[in-house]
Amino acid sequence: MHVWASDRNSAQALDDLSLRNCFTTRPQDSLMGITQRDEISRVSLGVARQLSLSTVQPPHLTVQASVEEWLAFDSFSAQQQQRQTSTMSRSLLLCVIFFSAVVAQSNPLDVLYVPIGPSANPQPVSVAQVDRGFALVDEMVQRWTVLDQACSPNAPFAFLYLNITNASIVAIQNGYFDDGNRLIDFILIFARRYLNAYDQYYVQGVSPSAPWKEAFRYADSGRSSVLENLLQGINAHINFDLGIIVYNLTYISPTDAIDYNRVNDILFNVAAPSNTEAGYRYDPTGTLTNPLTVATTPLAVDAIVAQRVGSYTNGLGLIAAPNQVARNGQLKVLETLTSVGAVTFETNRFGLLGSTSAARTAYCQTHHL
Repeated sequence: MHVWASDRNSAQALDDLSLRNCFTTRPQDSLMGITQRDEISRVSLGVARQLSLSTVQPPHLTVQASVEEWLAFDSFSAQQQQRQTSTMSRSLLLCVIFFSAVVAQSNPLDVLYVPIGPSANPQPVSVAQVDRGFALVDEMVQRWTVLDQACSPNAPFAFLYLNITNASIVAIQNGYFDDGNRLIDFILIFARRYLNAYDQYYVQGVSPSAPWKEAFRYADSGRSSVLENLLQGINAHINFDLGIIVYNLTYISPTDAIDYNRVNDILFNVAAPSNTEAGYRYDPTGTLTNPLTVATTPLAVDAIVAQRVGSYTNGLGLIAAPNQVARNGQLKVLETLTSVGAVTFETNRFGLLGSTSAARTAYCQTHHL
């Protein structure tokens, strides 16, 4: 079993990662017009603090369903499955465009996603909330460091997620969002679903949600590639977890909605350098560092944006469910779809891509220090 612990402090890990520059790589790429982020060094101050946040679990069926409730569920479920099919079709189309561009060795002519930009009137963000956000970053640095030192197949996703979370908290601190206080609550609860899923599987020995269970199982198979690990993590966390958090927090006000979409700006800015760095550190196949992959990363981000749109729709569907039976049925359908989706990413089952556990470990030990 893996145990979350670290012999290195967060400040050293951040220096090793050059996370001070992960939010922006060039002045023209900057969301805030900021190229130096000295304030991020503050994350080392909160290493010893424990993040106190209760995890909101998805609802469970606790009462006997009536005939009327089941009839309502049947009608509601059919409508929601139609919505999910439409959303998944759009995501699949974007993925086909992305991989077609790679196969054809051509660069995308257009970037589909247009950043929203910073808030024109951001609400003040409390110091306490920012501290909570950076406490999460501290924890994620410590957890990632253990995976990185072990050259774990779970390290690439932890690395990507750490970069995105760090950049999001810095953007909130600098007034990029309308309601940064509320978004930090969202980020904390959302991240806790991933961290709890990992702990359930590796520390507690119990099964997490089906998509996370499959992602961790495949990571332990000795056959997964870095790209597959990233895709399975994204699948579990965005396609399944994200909609549940929208429901749990009733994150549906106009301000909530625009800040939810504004997070895509962070993804668009951080994904490419983070994926490339993950490739240099962990990937013996060179898939993530291939110039064609780098050039078509905007299309991959567009696919993630489409998935986030679908997850928001799923969250609205959970909120609109006529009763608990319908809501639980929706969650079960969503969990089944995302767990099946996780299996579809397992294209390297036989190690034909040169990404066996031994090859990945040898490469990582040479390149990640």
